[in-house]
Amino acid sequence: MANQGFKRLLTFQDILQFLSRYVKYWRLGVFCATLGASLALAYFVYGKPSYYSKSSVEYSYVDLPIKSEISDVRGNTKWDNIHSQVVLGLQSRWLAERTALRLKLVKNVSQLGTIWSRFISKIKITSSVANQLEIEVWVYEPRLAKLWPQAMLLEYHDFLTESRIKHRDLIIQGFSKEMDRIRENLKAETERDRRFESENRILENFVANNKLEQLPTQMLTYRSQLDAMEEVEKYIDATAPSPAEKLSLLKKHRDKPLAVGTIVRRGAEVDPFLTKTNAPDILMAGTGAVAVEPPKRAAAGASSAATTSTIVIPENSKRTEVWEEIDEKLREAQREYQRLSSNLLPGHEQMRALQKEIDSYSFALEAEWKKEIAAFQLEKDHIRQQLASLQKQMPEYHKLIAGYDDYRRDFRLQSSGRLAWEQAYITMKSRISAMDYTGPEVQVEFFFKGFTEVRDDIPVSPNKQKLLTYALALSLGLGIGGPVLTERLRFTSSFVGEAEKYCQYPACGIVPLMEPKAKLAIEDGKDGNEDDFAGSHAHESFRIIRSSLPFYAPGDNRKQVIMVTSARPSDGKSTVAMHLAKSFAESGDKVLLIDCDLRRGTLHRLLDLDRKQDGLAELLDGQAKLADAIQSTKTPGLSLVARGKSKSVSPELLSRNQFQHLIDSLRPDFDRIIVDTPPLLGLADSLLISKVVDGLIFVIRADQTTQRDVATASEILHQAGAPVYGFVLNCVNLKNLENYYYYGTYYSRYYDPTYYSSSRRGGVQPVNDA
Repeated sequence: MANQGFKRLLTFQDILQFLSRYVKYWRLGVFCATLGASLALAYFVYGKPSYYSKSSVEYSYVDLPIKSEISDVRGNTKWDNIHSQVVLGLQSRWLAERTALRLKLVKNVSQLGTIWSRFISKIKITSSVANQLEIEVWVYEPRLAKLWPQAMLLEYHDFLTESRIKHRDLIIQGFSKEMDRIRENLKAETERDRRFESENRILENFVANNKLEQLPTQMLTYRSQLDAMEEVEKYIDATAPSPAEKLSLLKKHRDKPLAVGTIVRRGAEVDPFLTKTNAPDILMAGTGAVAVEPPKRAAAGASSAATTSTIVIPENSKRTEVWEEIDEKLREAQREYQRLSSNLLPGHEQMRALQKEIDSYSFALEAEWKKEIAAFQLEKDHIRQQLASLQKQMPEYHKLIAGYDDYRRDFRLQSSGRLAWEQAYITMKSRISAMDYTGPEVQVEFFFKGFTEVRDDIPVSPNKQKLLTYALALSLGLGIGGPVLTERLRFTSSFVGEAEKYCQYPACGIVPLMEPKAKLAIEDGKDGNEDDFAGSHAHESFRIIRSSLPFYAPGDNRKQVIMVTSARPSDGKSTVAMHLAKSFAESGDKVLLIDCDLRRGTLHRLLDLDRKQDGLAELLDGQAKLADAIQSTKTPGLSLVARGKSKSVSPELLSRNQFQHLIDSLRPDFDRIIVDTPPLLGLADSLLISKVVDGLIFVIRADQTTQRDVATASEILHQAGAPVYGFVLNCVNLKNLENYYYYGTYYSRYYDPTYYSSSRRGGVQPVNDA
């Protein structure tokens, strides 16, 4: 309900209410339970008996130390995971078929397709510890429970052996012919290489041009030293204000030109012709020496690309410069002068002597700086002259090296064919020699350790105990699941709480399903008699609806013109409109009931009035007067405006202003005006009328109106902005067990007007979407 002011604890009555929703499906539950038991019984009677054995097996294997030609591009074979391949192989279908042929269960291969229905049911291989396997088989013949596991292992071993032998024979046969062809090609390639070396005189050219080999290295060394010296000059000019600092920078450059262990010149790529290389020269670190060209040695097979390497090692002793001693004395004199200045004046004899000593040391440092920088400039000029001299020899070097590179390139192209044939020959030779350790299959040996469980006398399936458990589970599952699923898939409801979830509006009340006597009383016009109808549930329900309307309407809503509609036809909206109008009339109000369903209006029949009298259609069309269209009913205070006597009426009459004017003219003469309208879905009449009325009541028929129709109609009303008071759940069968418990528990709390009064006093306001 919309008004939920408190939460209740779960009670026994709630449990009975929940169970009552599914009791109505007891026939379906019994049928599903019987079906489950029947299926289990049929399996027990007609099921094929199967026998079982469980055995333990240990296996060992020789892995592939050399990958064969079946390896994929990543160098992995299908046997990289030995354990998985053994398990998959033992469980494979082809092995079961080979085992059946081994045991002579079938006569030819055309009968292999029948072994799974005649002899074997299931094979399961599981690993226990490391290389231990457990083999479980389910068979249809008792003797196969013990025969099948061992026969299967033997067949698998024979298959691997046959595959390896067949593969090895084919490879050896193909490789033998190929190796003969490779040997002939090797001879031809070797002879061609010899002719090339002789014609191009490669060794003679190498010896003649070897002296120019170190030219780029020397140039690079001189240029690097020259750049470093220029950087030192720039750094000294920019950052060294005193002679001591300048001398320190020069010493740092001179004493540490190279790190200890540095290889000044790395050897180039070893030439195919070269058999010896020159030993590297070793320089002392901190000497400022550069790479020294070693004596040139021409040996057989030497290459012009062979180079000399210079390795730097640390010195054994540290040399002290003269200027460092002068700088140390200068610092001591300055410290002494600073110490005495705190007690003596600058003109004191000791102070003048110290100042003279400081000046002499400073002059000596300046002299040392001039000497060192002069030596530095001489060394730089010498390096520049050496670099210029080497630069003049570069054209000759490029010319000779280019010629040698052409020779070497031609030789490599010439010898590439021979190298490829040599590699192919070596590869094939190793493949043939390793045929026993490579191939498509590994060598696997099985050790049958015995059976751990055998059931070859009593079938394991069908098992009476398991079958009884399965039958009970299946019966209960179907017996409970069938009703639950049916209830969950139901698209209608007879509960107010569920209707509110998809209706978006509060419930104004319920109308119970009327007995045949009540319907007959309506047809005879006796329902207006208080003695005949007041005690019925239907009459009481409409009293509750009438009394609860003020709680769902805003305070400024007059609640005078009330429209009654529904989602689909046959939801009982006309009956609800009629009884609601009677209920207001019985309370002393002057009520007018208008039948706006110009297509299928039935209020004149329900109230047993004359249809041939003028009605709403004639009023809107201007063919009749209001006094002629209003008919009196058997219920005091209740009048009716029927739909009219015309058979063909255009619904467009409702879209004109005449209906608005008609309602406005009737308001002063009646306390309540109840308007019965066509269904909402598929027709626009109700939406046109909703703009004129003060509010409307939406009728939902229990167990008939679908949730989708209710939700769609509610959304239409919401989008149109219609003032909705709430909905009425019509035709609720209180004799159903689920409805009896539901409304027996909540009836007074949901529909008693005093409950709403107390709720509002307690601060709980009913929901109003109008």
